[in-house]
Amino acid sequence: MLFHKMGYDASKTIFNFGFCYACVIAMLYIPMMPVLLAYEVQLVKREYFNRWYGLKPYYAALVVSRTPATIFFSLIYLVITYPLTSQPMEGPRIAMFTTICIMVALISESMGTHGIAGLENLALIPGLVGSAPIQNIGAYGVELKNVCSYVDMLNLITGSIERIPALQCGFGYRESIFKHRFRLGYVIISVGLRLAKQWSPNLVYGDLATLDMKTVNPRQVFDTVCAMRRSKLPDPHKMGNAGSFFKNPVVEAIKFAELIAKYPTMPHYPKQNGQVKLAAGWLIDRCGLKGYRIGGVEVHQQQALVLVNVDKATSQDIVLLARHVRNAVAERFGLWLEPEVRFIGATGEINAIENSVFLGPALSVPLMLLAVYGIGSGDDPLPIVWRLARACSFLRYGIEGLHEPRWLLPPPSTTLTQLRLPSH
Repeated sequence: MLFHKMGYDASKTIFNFGFCYACVIAMLYIPMMPVLLAYEVQLVKREYFNRWYGLKPYYAALVVSRTPATIFFSLIYLVITYPLTSQPMEGPRIAMFTTICIMVALISESMGTHGIAGLENLALIPGLVGSAPIQNIGAYGVELKNVCSYVDMLNLITGSIERIPALQCGFGYRESIFKHRFRLGYVIISVGLRLAKQWSPNLVYGDLATLDMKTVNPRQVFDTVCAMRRSKLPDPHKMGNAGSFFKNPVVEAIKFAELIAKYPTMPHYPKQNGQVKLAAGWLIDRCGLKGYRIGGVEVHQQQALVLVNVDKATSQDIVLLARHVRNAVAERFGLWLEPEVRFIGATGEINAIENSVFLGPALSVPLMLLAVYGIGSGDDPLPIVWRLARACSFLRYGIEGLHEPRWLLPPPSTTLTQLRLPSH
């Protein structure tokens, strides 16, 4: 499209670029015009059981009444947009631009009329569409893998575009192939979604369970999810946070039976494979950690699963508090929480929660002193204890240097030590 009718006039590429840009602008803003008529559609469907009413005449009436208005307002928008992008007044170009923009408006209008839904449980999850497959975002019983059809990636080395079908994306609980195999050298540029024509609400979690399955509509689910998230999660614009800090642990049936016997009120959600998902926020809350603070970071007062920046928190504050929460839950329930957030260090992603730096500061300095003790003091042999300690110290630094060349970082796949903080 950039080289359309360029010939010997290279300036045509500038106009063609403006044309593409204007089309993108139209595609972004024209779909905002239609209004979702889910509530009205539900009213008609509710009366459909008696066979006196049909949906086809209703949809036909909507199309006849709304299509002229959609085209009219789209043309007004085009009259403003086309000259603003310095497009040449050429008949074929104007016709192509008008056709594309009106088709986008009509398609968006049809989606609003038919009340296409399926993502309402994921409302208010911050982030971009391109990042959604990486984490396989999910909330209130719905995950992206339920509606994802494919993911397109740009290979930064070859410049080619690769399409990964959903079945090959390795989607799991906050997991995907994009966190591992395609972590480097690729950029997600588009995500294909496949939404069901017949909407089926998921009303399992929280306040959604109070909604009537027979009369509920997508807008009600959307509003309920938004209300729940706003009541529990702090606004990141007002209080710095990364949302849910830990994943909800999934345990085997045997472990669940052991826990439910001790804690009968423990929230739990059975899975199809026989495992049971537990609520990490409830586990942290039962450890009495709401409001617990280290430095400038604190466990949120309303939702224990969220760590918030209350006073210029440093990265070290976050790591220390996350370790303390993890250790406290493990000590009481025998479960190790896995972070949902990802830690990016100077050399890339690191496992900051499970690993400490250089076996912990408390051991680094003594071992370093042992390594240099007695050097230059003469020819007198050192006691056997000091010689063994020096040998162990040199061996330890040598293994770290060979095994993990990154500065100050132990291998992310191993746990060298667990840092425990006093509870008071």
